[in-house]
Amino acid sequence: MEIKNMKHFDDALIREIIPTINFYGIVFIVNRQDVLVGIISGGDLRRAFINKINLDNEVNEIMNKKFISGTKKTSKEKLNNKAKELGYQSTIPLLDKKGKIVAIYKSTKRKKEKFDIEQNFLYSTPNENIFQVMKKIDISGEGISIVIKENKLFGIITDKNIRDAISQGISLNEPISKIVNKKPFVIHDKKTKEEIIKELKNCPIKGNIKIPVLDKNKKVIDIINAEKFKDEILILDNNKTKSVLITGGAGYLGSILARKLLGRGHKVRILDNLLYGNDSIKNLKNNPNFEFVKGDLKHIDVVAKAATGINAVVHLAGIVGDPACSISPKYTIEQNFLSTVNIANICKYNQINRFIFASSCSVYGHGNKILNENSKLNPVSLYARDKINSENGIMNLANDNFSPTIMRMGTLYGWSFRPRFDLVLNILTALAIRKGEFSIFGGDQWRPMLHVADAADAYVLAIEASTKKVGKQIFNIGSNDQNFKILDIGKIVNKIIPSKMNVDGKDFDKRDYRVNFDKISNVLKYKSSHSIEDGIKEIRDAMGSNFDYTNAKYNNFKFLKLKEDSFAENIK
Repeated sequence: MEIKNMKHFDDALIREIIPTINFYGIVFIVNRQDVLVGIISGGDLRRAFINKINLDNEVNEIMNKKFISGTKKTSKEKLNNKAKELGYQSTIPLLDKKGKIVAIYKSTKRKKEKFDIEQNFLYSTPNENIFQVMKKIDISGEGISIVIKENKLFGIITDKNIRDAISQGISLNEPISKIVNKKPFVIHDKKTKEEIIKELKNCPIKGNIKIPVLDKNKKVIDIINAEKFKDEILILDNNKTKSVLITGGAGYLGSILARKLLGRGHKVRILDNLLYGNDSIKNLKNNPNFEFVKGDLKHIDVVAKAATGINAVVHLAGIVGDPACSISPKYTIEQNFLSTVNIANICKYNQINRFIFASSCSVYGHGNKILNENSKLNPVSLYARDKINSENGIMNLANDNFSPTIMRMGTLYGWSFRPRFDLVLNILTALAIRKGEFSIFGGDQWRPMLHVADAADAYVLAIEASTKKVGKQIFNIGSNDQNFKILDIGKIVNKIIPSKMNVDGKDFDKRDYRVNFDKISNVLKYKSSHSIEDGIKEIRDAMGSNFDYTNAKYNNFKFLKLKEDSFAENIK
C-alpha cells in the first residue's frame, strides 16, 4: 500500500477524505510533523453521516484516537490477536519511535462467514431514505443492505454506494431507489460448490464482498462471503481465457503480443494514442475478439473506461529509449512514471489482479558482475530511473487482490508490425544493407539481447501462469546465451551482411551490463526461440529493396524530435 496516499492532515475536511475511504477503506490522520494522531474507517465515516455531522468540519471531530498500532518488531500473532479482540481495523499502522508510520500490516482477523439472514436490519425497501438505510447497515454491521420489493430482490446498497452519493451532493432524505444497484451480482441456489466458484470468478468485484443467494422466486435465502472461496477462484482464474488490455498495443512489442494472445483464444483490447500511426493493427479490426480504444494515458477517465471488463493488463505504453526520453524530461516523467502509477491504481481499484509491467534491464545500468533480479540497481539514464520508480510504485500497491508482475526485458531486436530502427541490432543491420558500412562506438559494452517475438512469448506465459508463480514477482526476460558485447554484435552483422565495420574507441554509452535469466527459465520454463542471426536475416528479408528505414516514424527519437514543435503543449 502507498502510505502517503492514505494520509490526511488533522485539519482536513471530512468531505476531503471520502475518496480515500472509498479506495482504501481507511484514512490515517497525521499532524504537520507527520505523527499519527488518529484513524478514520468506513464505519467511523458512516456514523458521522448518521449523526449528520457537517462534512465541512475538520476530521479531528470524527477520528478514532484509540486505534491499534504496532512497530516493525511487533509479532504478527500479537497484531492479529489485538485486531480480533477489538473486532475492527484490519489495516494496522506500524510506527517508529516518533509515532510516524513506517509500514502497514494487514491483520488476518477472521471474517464472518455466516450471516443471520433473518435479521430485520439486513433488509430495506426502495422507499426508505438513504439515512434510514445507512442506520440499518450500521446496526447490522454487514456493510450491505438487501433492498426488497414485493418479497423479491430489488437491489443492494453498500457503504461505498452511500459514500459516493453523499460526496456527489445527494441528500440523505432521497429514497434509496435513487442510488440502489438494481443489477447486483447474485448467485442462484441449487448450485454446486464448483458452479458457485465459477460464478464468483465472473463477478466484476473481488475481495471481501457479500453476494445474495436467490431461490427460483428471486427471494434472498442466503448471503455468501466471497472471501472464503478466494483460493478456489484463484485456481480457476489461472485456467480461464482472459480479456487483456494492452496499453501501447500498436507499438513494436504490443502489435506482436496482441496477435499471439488472439491466436491463443484470448480477447484483446488495445489502448494507444497512435502516435506512430495505426498500420500495425489495421488488419486486426475484423477479429471479433479484438477491440481498439484510442486515447492518451494521461486521461484517467479514458484509461478507466478502457479497463472496464478486463481481467489482465499489460502496460507497455510510454516513451521508449534513452534518446527519446531526453527530448523532454518533464513529458517523459509524466508518460513513463506518473501515468504508470495512475494505471496501476486504476487496476487495483477495479480489482484487476493481473498487472504486467514492461520494465527494462537498463535499470542495472552498469555492473561488472552478471546481474540477477536481486542485484543492486544502478540507473544511468532518465529512462531507467523512471522504470525503477514505476516498479516501486507498482509493487507498493500489491496486496492479496493486486498481484503485479515486473518484466525487465533485454535489448529488443527483430522485425515487427511496427518496425523500429533505433535499436542496436536493427539499425546496424539496416546500415549494412543500405550503405554497406556501419560504425560501432566503444564496443566493449555488454547487452542482453532479446528478440521481440520472444519477449511477447514471455508475456503470454506470465498472463497464463498461476498468480502464485508470477504475482508480486520481478523477472529478467531473455536468455543467458544472448549476452553480447556491442562489438561482437557488429561482427555477426558483418558476417551475415558483408560490409565495412568502423570502430570508434570512444564510448558514448555508459550502459554496460550482463544479465542472468535463470529465474524465468526455472519458474515459467521460458526459453528464447530466436538468435540474433535469425533477427539479422529476418530484417534483411523484410526490408527488401524498397523499405525506407530512415522514415522518422521508425525511430522514436527522430519522430518525437520532428514533432517537437507540434507537441509543444505536451512535450514542453
